[in-house]
Amino acid sequence: MSDTKIQESQPALDLTLPAVGADDIAKNGQAHLSDLRGHNIVLYFYPKDD
Repeated sequence: MSDTKIQESQPALDLTLPAVGADDIAKNGQAHLSDLRGHNIVLYFYPKDD
């Protein structure tokens, strides 16, 4: 586990996540957070999800 502190409203690191959806967002089954820059998004992690 990382000791990195994350603050509310802090810019997120560039992530690549599995995704389904419109071709302009989900490319080859993946979404890159950097491609969504300028859009409002909600990024939520389930802390106890396996």
